[in-house]
Amino acid sequence: MTAHPPARTAALLGLALAGTLAATGRGDAQQLDRDRLQALTDEFVQFGFQTYHEFLRLPNDAANHPDDLDTVIQWLEVAFQARGFHTERLPTPSIDLLLAERTAPGADRTVLIYLQADGQPVDTTAWSQASPWTPVLKEQDESGQWTEIPWARLYGDYDDEWRIFARSAADSKGPIAQFLTALTAMDEAGAKPDFNIKVIIDTEEELGSPPLPEAVRRFRDKLAADMLVIFDGPPHASGQPTLTFGARGIASLTLTTFGPRAPQHSGHYGNYLPNPALRLAQILASMKDEHGRVTIPSFYDGITIDDETRRILSRVPDDEVEIQRAMGVAKVDSVARWPDRCRRHSSIRPSTSAGCGPPGWAPSRAPSSRPRPRPR
Repeated sequence: MTAHPPARTAALLGLALAGTLAATGRGDAQQLDRDRLQALTDEFVQFGFQTYHEFLRLPNDAANHPDDLDTVIQWLEVAFQARGFHTERLPTPSIDLLLAERTAPGADRTVLIYLQADGQPVDTTAWSQASPWTPVLKEQDESGQWTEIPWARLYGDYDDEWRIFARSAADSKGPIAQFLTALTAMDEAGAKPDFNIKVIIDTEEELGSPPLPEAVRRFRDKLAADMLVIFDGPPHASGQPTLTFGARGIASLTLTTFGPRAPQHSGHYGNYLPNPALRLAQILASMKDEHGRVTIPSFYDGITIDDETRRILSRVPDDEVEIQRAMGVAKVDSVARWPDRCRRHSSIRPSTSAGCGPPGWAPSRAPSSRPRPRPR
């Protein structure tokens, strides 16, 4: 189930592109001070809700229904062209990527923005609403249950604690709707950046973006830019709009353990035939110690955090008691306290994670459900 707070969406409408402007330090960013951003947000929030609602109604399960992404791409082509962008499909062996570009007169710099259009695979029977592709607005009652309320109430005095439920409401149709609304708001305000904007839209991110590396190499000239801004990842636990300067990369593998060619009864063959599930558990458990520290030799070699970065990270206002309450855990890995008791420091060091399927499980197309990688 994917839920997204409408008020948070509203707060981000004006900030989405403004963040890009501020990052460059050029253009008309100076015109959009905090008061002007808030005024634009108030003016265009209803337009943003309408755009969001329309976009949420488009199925985007690339794993099970890849043809649906063509409709999503068509919608995005129209949306970006209406905002002065030239669009081009970049062919791949599976689903096309979409590139949108808008140039600024006399610009000598280019910002490339990454967006994601596909969503996690969906089990429609697990949703407590008519369809995951029909967005609904809900409020939480005193017992903690979410109850549907009329969508039209968004167009009045909405409550910050309401939630929009739909597949990909947060990951990752929300950022696209925010970005499109911000473009419209800034165009109406006459705030024109003096740099070129390119937007690359991934259509298989939840599958691990299998065609993306080759596409980047093949279309490197089309994607050339001076800066990359990625509209993905969680906001700060406070719910405030968040800019993160850097992200950890990922290297994944599939680990398969083998046992007898067919399932065998433990009463007959226990203590004789190896159990592949237990063998896999032993291998995975050996990769980290009881504190959560990775035991793979040389894993942390070359990883340093300079003093200035430490000071910046230490100023991030994390409420760890609230984070643990929201996540439903009573204790965190003690490696998070190594060596300087700062959760933010642990979040930029490398880690290793594992996800497992049941014995005999072998997906034809490996999903990217977290955590990754997915050994089996």
